[in-house]
Amino acid sequence: MTADNSALLSFVSKAKTKSYKQPEWKHPKPCIVCGELFLPYQKKSVVCSQDCRLVHVANNSRAKWQVKDYPEVNCQKCNTVFKPRQEDGKYCSAACNRKRPRHILINCLCCKKEVKRTRRGSNDSRQYCSKQCACNHRVAITKEIHSLRRIAENNKSKPVVNTYVLNEIRAIKRIARAARVSKSCKHCGEIVYSKYLLLHPNCRKEYERTVRLAYRQKYKHTEVYKANKKVWRNKRKALERGAKVAENVNPDFILERDKYRCYICGIKTPKKLRGTFEDNAPEVDHIIPLSKGGLHVESNLRCACRKCNGLKSDRVYQLI
Repeated sequence: MTADNSALLSFVSKAKTKSYKQPEWKHPKPCIVCGELFLPYQKKSVVCSQDCRLVHVANNSRAKWQVKDYPEVNCQKCNTVFKPRQEDGKYCSAACNRKRPRHILINCLCCKKEVKRTRRGSNDSRQYCSKQCACNHRVAITKEIHSLRRIAENNKSKPVVNTYVLNEIRAIKRIARAARVSKSCKHCGEIVYSKYLLLHPNCRKEYERTVRLAYRQKYKHTEVYKANKKVWRNKRKALERGAKVAENVNPDFILERDKYRCYICGIKTPKKLRGTFEDNAPEVDHIIPLSKGGLHVESNLRCACRKCNGLKSDRVYQLI
């Protein structure tokens, strides 16, 4: 049986032959099945082709099931000499195996009582008469092991340590224990020897004021603060103009509710003209003016253009 392995001999291109070095195992060797020389594809290759590989696998699997030559023994039932098929064979035939004794007599390791047990079972079932005896025996063994270890520890020679060294070790441990619970003050940075405090009592008020100021500076740049500022400014102006009742009403909410349309002339007031001097710039107007006893509430506010709001002045819309 031969195989054409010429393609394996030239697997390196001509451009790389100068720089590539062949491994040591890359040389022809004989096939263990047919004996022909072949170039191995892998380091562990032993056959030259697929046919030889199938023959090699079949021979190896057949060798596993060959009968081994064990020494002759006597059957435990009929005392007949036979050659066992397995290393631990005890009976010469299946009939003798069926007639073997099913139970054995054991002596409990704890109470020394003779008990009848089946051959099949766990290792504990062949040593103890009950679970209680097994637990008691194991507890006794564990106690004995612990007592022996304690005796061995007590009999060890203890090193002689200087008293001065012991005092130094205790002092170092005390310092380390205090350092574990100590922290740095968040305000001044000095050490606070406490497990629960993070500030010195003298630094608490100043630190809270600093944190509060920092929070206010950060809050002033938020959209919520800008909206609330508009509400507070309009409420203050209404109270200064003599309003008896003034609620927190956002002017942007009134304009969006009326969809930026003047309630007097009906023209559109673009949002981008808010705050300008154009005639159609959106403004918030009181239906009943504050000078006539009107209230600064949501139901008394409407969107109006700058021109109509100026013409209306402090008069009621229905009386114009």
